[in-house]
Amino acid sequence: MGRPKLERSGDGEGQEMSQVVAEDSQLATPPSPEPQAESPTKWVVFRSKDKELTLFQKAGFTDKSHGIATYTPSTGIKFDDCYLKLEDISENAKTINWVRTHPSFGVSFIEVPDLSNIVKLPPIAQLKQMTGSELKELCLKNSVAVKEEYSKESIILALVEKG
Repeated sequence: MGRPKLERSGDGEGQEMSQVVAEDSQLATPPSPEPQAESPTKWVVFRSKDKELTLFQKAGFTDKSHGIATYTPSTGIKFDDCYLKLEDISENAKTINWVRTHPSFGVSFIEVPDLSNIVKLPPIAQLKQMTGSELKELCLKNSVAVKEEYSKESIILALVEKG
């Protein structure tokens, strides 16, 4: 079905609406695809003892061998407020591996788990007030496997252990 077309006369009086129908079925717009749920972004997180630690991969230098001084800047990674977060994607794999094998790893900084995608559970007192079906819905959101015959206490325990 096309858009309705409103024809007007020069007097400003509106006439009846007429339907403009597409003659070719190819002109019809295809249904829009449903939006896909985004998976949470995975991060590799490192924590430093120092607030502003910088790891240099290659030191900067000035080349004067050709009569013209050219400066090549240093390449490295700077921790921001004790943390370095790198997205866990294939483009960052070489950098992540370099940081993990750095001689200061385990001395000046360590790798810590990514807590940005953790869903906070309500307090245990509130969990106890929830119905069994509400607890099972919460288990589905947090990817906790529970069986149908589990009691409320067992479901709460499974949620707390996983979360």
